[in-house]
Amino acid sequence: AKDYSLIADVDISVAYKQLKEGASELQSSIISIPKSQLLEPFARAGDPLLPKKEKKSPPDTIRSLNLTEYCDYADSESTIELSFSRHVEPYICRLKDNYTTQVLLSTVRLTENNASSLYQLIRKNISVGRRSYFDITVDELKEEMNLFKIIDGEKVYSYPEFKIFNRDFIKKNVDIINKITEIQQLKYEVIEKVARKASKLRFTYSVSKDSEVEEDFIDEVQEQNQ
Repeated sequence: AKDYSLIADVDISVAYKQLKEGASELQSSIISIPKSQLLEPFARAGDPLLPKKEKKSPPDTIRSLNLTEYCDYADSESTIELSFSRHVEPYICRLKDNYTTQVLLSTVRLTENNASSLYQLIRKNISVGRRSYFDITVDELKEEMNLFKIIDGEKVYSYPEFKIFNRDFIKKNVDIINKITEIQQLKYEVIEKVARKASKLRFTYSVSKDSEVEEDFIDEVQEQNQ
């Protein structure tokens, strides 16, 4: 936890909490990939020289993969040990543009849950090709941020007035993301209204490949290795 807190620039108490929660979340996480797009798992010692042939599957087959084989967390030493699934390893090792470092550091530094949720929403849109902007209705945004309750079987959204939602949620978390993460020039605007009320927003942004987040990480690692 001490090393993690230094690298991620978070308080040691936050590091303890995030390590333990992270181990649990990784162990329960899965990814779903069209079988036609699967990568071959890396060979391991003792594997047969020829890959095992799989039976032909329908073209719309989706395979769900566990991220990890196991995750261990030791309270006495505040350490975590994990082993990624061999079928997931190719996707982790072949990530491009320093995605692993940038997203990991940004995620752990966003200790505010709402800012982290908005950041993950932006990253999700980037991952499907929306590299500079995306549109979303106000209600969809609240659903993504889990800002609703079910009362008597009805979904009731938080912040019924957009003015308050904008002030207390959107602007605050956009400022945090701009300051801490590789997402830069993050802005938003109302692009649709219904009965004079904001109904749809557009978020625009750019992604820095040479961000201060990445540079800080490299500097910290170099200092620790000296």
